[in-house]
Amino acid sequence: MIKFYYRQGCGSSQKAKSWFEKYKINVDMKRIGEISKQDLQKILSYMDGGIETITKRSSMSNPQTQNSLEMLLEMNLDEGLEYLSRNAYLLRSPIVLDENKVQVGYNMDDLRQFFPREYRRLELATDQGFI
Repeated sequence: MIKFYYRQGCGSSQKAKSWFEKYKINVDMKRIGEISKQDLQKILSYMDGGIETITKRSSMSNPQTQNSLEMLLEMNLDEGLEYLSRNAYLLRSPIVLDENKVQVGYNMDDLRQFFPREYRRLELATDQGFI
């Protein structure tokens, strides 16, 4: 099952939610504040970068958030994951996660990886003129 972590009032979260609804893909919707340390660990294991790849950009944040992000970067991984699970406002949104894929933020093209395999085959066949 695809987990969809969203932030209330976030335009990117709303766009991603609408995308999943458009393609009738079932997701387990959860507020980003419900994210677990285990899911954060799983997300990072799929990403090429570190914690910075899933957190808000410091340059685009208010001073309090900037301070929290700086503190986060000084922590070891275990402490950082625990801190993020308790301070999920620092995370980018939405976060889409399944058994072996993750998407942080909204990018319509990247969300296509969550199409069921049968749908991707049909789409490929249609694009190539086989159907």
